[in-house]
Amino acid sequence: MTRKVSDVAKHAGVSVATVSRVLNNIQHPVSEKTRKRVLKAAAELNYQPNIHAKSLATGRNFTLELFLDLSFDSTGETGVGTFLQQVLYGIEEESAVRGYRIVLDINRNVNSSKKEYFTGIFPIAGAVVLAPRANNPIIPELVRRHIPLMIIGSSEYRDQNYVDMDNITGALKATEHLINAGHKDIMCLGGPTNFGPSLDRMTGFRRAMRDHGLNYGSNRCVTMGAWNWDNGFRMMWDILRNRQPRPTAIFASNDMLAIGAIRAIKSAGLTVPGDIAVVGFDDLPSAQLISPALTTIRQPFYDLAREAARVLIERIDASHDADARPETAPYQDTFVPDLIVRDSCGVSLNANINASPDLEAV
Repeated sequence: MTRKVSDVAKHAGVSVATVSRVLNNIQHPVSEKTRKRVLKAAAELNYQPNIHAKSLATGRNFTLELFLDLSFDSTGETGVGTFLQQVLYGIEEESAVRGYRIVLDINRNVNSSKKEYFTGIFPIAGAVVLAPRANNPIIPELVRRHIPLMIIGSSEYRDQNYVDMDNITGALKATEHLINAGHKDIMCLGGPTNFGPSLDRMTGFRRAMRDHGLNYGSNRCVTMGAWNWDNGFRMMWDILRNRQPRPTAIFASNDMLAIGAIRAIKSAGLTVPGDIAVVGFDDLPSAQLISPALTTIRQPFYDLAREAARVLIERIDASHDADARPETAPYQDTFVPDLIVRDSCGVSLNANINASPDLEAV
């Protein structure tokens, strides 16, 4: 059933004019409470504006392009699919009720000198760049073309709009949880060293260790490139074979590394959390399915993506409103993730933590 503006107005208990003002972001006095009620009604009725008719009537473009670089996850082993699903859902839902559509631009070699991945097939109203690495060539190209831009998942571009996760605080929460449980000998399994969120999580780990007067030297963090379970297994196996005494706890900078680490610990004849506690980061669906269930950091990707789309669209619409005063300062916000406590962190410190694993027998 096709819904009309009048249906949204009736459902929200406001006038058709008010719905039109909210959905089209017209700069007219509408309270925040009313705006939220209208958007909630539109979502509940699954109201979909006719974008083509809207374009013809206004002479404007209502398409946003989402740029996604998959070069850091060419094999799909990092769990990025869950993150991407929530981000796409959040962006699409917020954009739809505001009369915009999303096109997806996926590239696996974004750092190449080629520019096929730049927009050019058709014009766009704005762009969202998801989790760009340092020196990403897409961003300066979009700026050069004066295309309104929002970055999700990176705060490295200080002169641009961005909505990011507070990875430092998330890692600090995870590490302090282990410290508060009595652990002092904690190691970090790090991710890619050329990726901001990965570096931030290692920074949060070191900050927590430092703040509690514990050893936070460079030997406390080990890295092996990609955020996948195989690297988690390899790093953990190397720690168990070569480091004595072994650590009593592990902070893995993403859940796939944590899952690999748990596999290595079990393969060495040890138990989680009995011998070594493990905490991850991301809260992938698999975090609840492994045994023991993984204590981890949950990131509100959906909420972050909706805010990114809302701010970008409001700024685009304001630039087309003669009576509006468009914001010139970059919009920059960070979301603080939550600690989700499950079974993998419950180490009994009365266990024999000094015994060496019999790795040769595995």
